[in-house]
Amino acid sequence: MLPDTPQPRVSAVISAYNCTKFLADAIISVLNQSWPVAEIVVVDDGSTDDTAAVVQSFARDGVRYAYQKNQGSGAARNRGIQETSGEFIAFLDCDDIWLPTKTELQVNYLLAHPEMGLVGCNGWWWDLNTDEWFVQPRGLAPDKPKVQEIFVQNFVGNPSATLIRRTVLAHVGGFDPRLRWGVDWELWMRIIPQFEIGFISEPLLIYRWHRENVSHENRWERFRYLENLALRAAETEQSFRHRIKTGARVRAKTNLHRGWYLRALDKPRRQQIWYWLQSFWGYPWEDFGEKIKLLLSIILGDGRYRNLRAAPKRLMDKIDSRSSSSQNAGTATPPDLASILRYSPPSTGREAEQ
Repeated sequence: MLPDTPQPRVSAVISAYNCTKFLADAIISVLNQSWPVAEIVVVDDGSTDDTAAVVQSFARDGVRYAYQKNQGSGAARNRGIQETSGEFIAFLDCDDIWLPTKTELQVNYLLAHPEMGLVGCNGWWWDLNTDEWFVQPRGLAPDKPKVQEIFVQNFVGNPSATLIRRTVLAHVGGFDPRLRWGVDWELWMRIIPQFEIGFISEPLLIYRWHRENVSHENRWERFRYLENLALRAAETEQSFRHRIKTGARVRAKTNLHRGWYLRALDKPRRQQIWYWLQSFWGYPWEDFGEKIKLLLSIILGDGRYRNLRAAPKRLMDKIDSRSSSSQNAGTATPPDLASILRYSPPSTGREAEQ
């Protein structure tokens, strides 16, 4: 429910680049928020498709269109910040979808925690190639220091999951348009040492994974780029002891990602083992379970590894089927897209004349 007293206005910035297949869904998900968004701006980052026409079809809803030559997602979001005036700013990539209560829950969180500069949330990951869904958790355990951890991993995630105070962005600056990848992670690295951040544990958006995702291009080069980004940022913010530790952890995590990537491409096993070894010896106990999974996958091969992973599930299914409480058991159910994306265009007044 909306409070009776005047509250901060929320501005939504949707960045779009050749995304007409998904853009309407993104806009509708913003229009359907239980806490109405005060203004919606779609920044077209030099698209060559029908992005402008899609946005124009929502002009009656107050959705505005801003065009710029292609400069990347960071510059597009910065343009959106300049085009809006709300005290709270929410970003949405054109291929993502907000669940209806996202802004309501996040606004209420920031109102209840005035010391917080940013609030994030969990999200649904939807693989359009396989139609698989799972919840991707964000945030950190309470005992982990955010300032140190942000230089090792992007635990905040995609900007689509966040709500940020405009004053925070005015203080630290916006997204760095010079960066090719990791523009969101680099911004969190500047925010977290200076402001408190919070998280809502339930999934409030849908991240669609598809073959056109810009973030999945040139994956191998991207690994090295993000590794160097993290190492450079840590050099400026941490003590010598923490820099050494951070460097070891960043390299270990990156090599683990490389190992999984080579595994997915079915590259020679000696290459997979090499990066597994680099990851394990670089920082042995962190992500230990993932490292064991990767090693088993390399040794057993895909078929036998899938069978091994499926065995505990089959056992649990048998246990559940014999349990009187099994009817109450279950996992999170993917959201109802038909309900989320239901759209009724605003009345033009012609109905009343008739």
